[in-house]
Amino acid sequence: MNPRPDPAHTSGLIEQLEVASTRFAQPRSAPERVADFLREEIVQGRLVSGTQLTEESISGTLSVARNTVREAFTLLTGERLVIREAHRGVFVTRLSLPDIEDLYRMRRIIEPSALRSGPEFGPSSIESLQAAVRDGLSARESGDRHGVASANQSWHRVVVGLAGSKRLNHTMSGLLAEMRLIFAQMGNVEDFHIKYLVRNAEITDRAISGERDEAARGLDTYLEEAIADIQERLC
Repeated sequence: MNPRPDPAHTSGLIEQLEVASTRFAQPRSAPERVADFLREEIVQGRLVSGTQLTEESISGTLSVARNTVREAFTLLTGERLVIREAHRGVFVTRLSLPDIEDLYRMRRIIEPSALRSGPEFGPSSIESLQAAVRDGLSARESGDRHGVASANQSWHRVVVGLAGSKRLNHTMSGLLAEMRLIFAQMGNVEDFHIKYLVRNAEITDRAISGERDEAARGLDTYLEEAIADIQERLC
């Protein structure tokens, strides 16, 4: 069961949405647009576990019908990103340890495979991988913890993008949103991310040098170590 929402998180929801709504684009259907928007807010760490989501505030901020928001909630419920509680409302979910372990099983299947044989590996993707590494190291130097986490997420998103699959990209967006919820549950994770920033750089260098199999094996080991680290912190 989710904890009662933090009043600070709930009261700040409308302000967060108003700032972020400038990025609200118009792909696909209206409910999918709203779901995409809210999912990305979770990915970026602006909506955390326990935050109550209301049809009224979201529909007003994004200028969509409340029924559209309701349908978006249904989509996100299917992705396990939100939960409906009887007589209380809709909340950003809180993940259990078995949920987290299952998420990493998926990641260990998807990410190393994309890095090893993804057909979109080329100059553009290489630059994107390197940019994510640079952004992360720069954020570390400036003490920007949010920037460190975002850069790390971006690196993994680019890795999956190597597969050239829209379906996998959509799946990864959901996984990254769940990862943000995990990090919020862990509390201060600055040292966690920093350790893996260095690994991102090493794996990127191997892939660029043509050692894609070795890079993929390194990434699999990295993800195995990451879930062990998370289990230790949450137990």
